[in-house]
Amino acid sequence: MMRILAATVILFCSVLALSSGTWTEKNVTKKLSDTVSVNTCKLRFRTETGRPVDFKMGMNAASPVNIHVSVDIPYIVEKLDVMLVRGKRPVSFFTYANKQEVVIEKTIFTNAQPGDRFCIDVVEVVKEVNGIKTPVELDVPVFNIPLN
Repeated sequence: MMRILAATVILFCSVLALSSGTWTEKNVTKKLSDTVSVNTCKLRFRTETGRPVDFKMGMNAASPVNIHVSVDIPYIVEKLDVMLVRGKRPVSFFTYANKQEVVIEKTIFTNAQPGDRFCIDVVEVVKEVNGIKTPVELDVPVFNIPLN
């Protein structure tokens, strides 16, 4: 126990000694408005009436509505997988590709029951500028919408 404590103190002192002015850094200041994250994309989930999808409360399984998944103008959803999941296993599976706005139609999930959930997996989103496509990494690529 004492050896661990002594090693920790020695390590702390050596880090402190190294950081006390032996480094030379170039001082670069940037405004916060100048820093832009290049690998982010805003996904919008809304119903056909324009209301945002509530991921906590979910949707009514008896009367489902179309779900619109859209991205901003320079972005394109290259591949989006939608599953109707009952418990742990998928019941239905559909794939959408190459769209600015994906409309998940209610008619494809006619066998939905209360307790099921929609699992929307955004597989790939790209940013297209001047014909050049660059992939965008999403923080959360999988979204679950419970059905009541």
